[in-house]
Formats: sequence, structure tokens, C-alpha cells
Amino acid sequence: PISLARRYLDGADLVLVEGFAAQPLPKIETYRLACGQDPLYDPARPDAELWVAMITDNSRYRAAFPVFRFSDTAWLMTLANIAWDRAKVLDP
Repeated sequence: PISLARRYLDGADLVLVEGFAAQPLPKIETYRLACGQDPLYDPARPDAELWVAMITDNSRYRAAFPVFRFSDTAWLMTLANIAWDRAKVLDP
């Protein structure tokens, strides 16, 4: 995703991508109970420190990073600030 961002989004201040879970990039995960799977985040994963936030409809879900509920009124604005603060800064 970094080479694609450099090629096609060179002037962008912030690029969010989907589908690159295996890449060593900061992660914001969306987790829905209706999907019937566990979240990708697992504190035992070697890359667990890459997770910066989770958005979920599971009112009982807790993690070592901010967890937002879809019902929260300000989740999008707060998440945008977290994404900006935790973005991976690339060398020119």
C-alpha cells in the first residue's frame, strides 16, 4: 500500500487503506458481531502494538486501545484525530 500511495496519492496528507491487514501499518479494525468471527486483534499477536482503535457493535468488547461503538455520537471525529496522530510518517 505504501508504493501505491506514493504513486497515486503523493499529495495526500493522510491515506487510509482497507485490506492490508498483514502489512506493518497502524490498524483500525471494524468488528461486527453479526459477522460471526472473532476480531483480528489478539493481544498475543506479535504485531498487536499496531492496533490503534476498534469500532464495534459489541458493547462488552474491551482492549488496550480506544474502542468505539457505532452508537457513539462522536466516534468518527475522534477516530479521525487518532488516525492523524498515529499515522505512519513516510520519508520523502
